[in-house]
Amino acid sequence: MHKFDTFLVCLDLSDKDRQVLSHASVLVQSLQCSKLVFFHSLYQDGERSDAGRSSDEALSCLSNRVADWFKGSASLQTEYYVCDGPPMDEILGYVAFSDVDLVLCGKSTSKQHHDLLPHKIARRAPCSVLLLPYECQLNFDRVLVAADHSEPSREALLVASQIMARSDDSKIILVEAIDMPYGSQMSIGASRFVDLRENATEQLQKFAQDSGVDESKVNVVIASNLKASTAILEVARKRNASMIVMGSKGKGAVAATILGSTVENVARGAKHPLLIVKPVKDS
Repeated sequence: MHKFDTFLVCLDLSDKDRQVLSHASVLVQSLQCSKLVFFHSLYQDGERSDAGRSSDEALSCLSNRVADWFKGSASLQTEYYVCDGPPMDEILGYVAFSDVDLVLCGKSTSKQHHDLLPHKIARRAPCSVLLLPYECQLNFDRVLVAADHSEPSREALLVASQIMARSDDSKIILVEAIDMPYGSQMSIGASRFVDLRENATEQLQKFAQDSGVDESKVNVVIASNLKASTAILEVARKRNASMIVMGSKGKGAVAATILGSTVENVARGAKHPLLIVKPVKDS
């Protein structure tokens, strides 16, 4: 089972940090985090700009922001890291040589302002990543988990169960997108179509049961006639999901190897918090 002892929280010293820190305050309790590293880069868009602040000024601003907006236990270890180099390189370097288990990044969902950095981190970080849209509220009432019966999706389901462990009223929406071409109901007959969906539902319920997740907390959804990423986003919207959790099949430097096209497409289109659960990184 995944342990999330150390979080790296990326902040840009703007008003958007309030939302990211609010999310972090909620998540550290659910995942029982013991250490937080608050990260800020003096670089923006490839240049050292950061409103003319020195490293010391940025560090002071960073600690003040955390003191004002982060609500956490006094027992949490905290560390502040202001870097003087390109943020992507600094984050990857820090994570590679430390015990960071989860990187938290805010992101914009506006079509006019597309953040590249959070998506690059999601692709290349060797640990799990949580992308937090600035416009959303983070809670754990309805956590959607994308399943394909693989080990990564089982890990995602177990992590979702960890997140919700302290909430009695929460539900997991377990979604599988099955490949049933448009018009298949007519071509194979209505009764056969229903049988296929019922069988897929039973198999997905068994997947949850075999994973050791409380069945009373799981709602199974079979989505057909849609591309997997489209189905996940559509179900998240219709069911008013509070978070999406997906497993990643690998780690490395190539986007397709790390995330796979489905996770990549969901990351681009999601207006919900998206937790990408990656294999536990090597020491």
